Amino acid sequence: MCKLYLTKSKERENMNKKKNLFILIIGLITILSALMLCGCGNNEPDPIAEEPIQQEEQDLTDPEPAVEKDESEKIQYVLYLKHRDQPFIFSDSYQISETDERLQDKTLSEFVLEELIKQEGIGELINPMPDNTEIISVEHEGRMVIVNLSQDFVDNITGTEEDVEATIGMIVNSLVTLPENDQVRLLVEGELLENIGGLKIHDEYEFITTYYPDK
Repeated sequence: MCKLYLTKSKERENMNKKKNLFILIIGLITILSALMLCGCGNNEPDPIAEEPIQQEEQDLTDPEPAVEKDESEKIQYVLYLKHRDQPFIFSDSYQISETDERLQDKTLSEFVLEELIKQEGIGELINPMPDNTEIISVEHEGRMVIVNLSQDFVDNITGTEEDVEATIGMIVNSLVTLPENDQVRLLVEGELLENIGGLKIHDEYEFITTYYPDK
């Protein structure tokens, strides 16, 4: 009986030892697993810091600035020359930028008249405007432009009455082709003359069609 009791006690003791050993093994496995997980987490690469977008890249997405126009609005005008031997006038077209320095402090009518007086002839076409003719003033009354020339225009003009009228036609038509003008009045030293070179002068002139080659 006593021997049987001792045997059971030893069996119980062995079972407790096995149980404790099993618990210890489980604990060690748990600790090792935790250490391995921590180690794996520490081996993960550090996140790459995002670099700020460079200004050049931002500029690629920005809309392109509007390109400024190099050319300003162009203004069209016409000048006339006279045939050397016949009372015919011929036109030629020109253009000028509205911001051109030559238009500063003057009207377009005054600029065109200046260009008409100083232009040079081409081949059989001549500029019959008398030498030393000066522009005293160019004024506007509504859609009429009033041209006031120096006495040199009368004193130095040459040719027949038709030649004189063709010369006046150059002045009138160059100015009337401008959109703001319908009529021209021609003065000399501020006065409206009765005649120039034997030609009767009108109070007002509109576009003159008489001295074109096809007429």
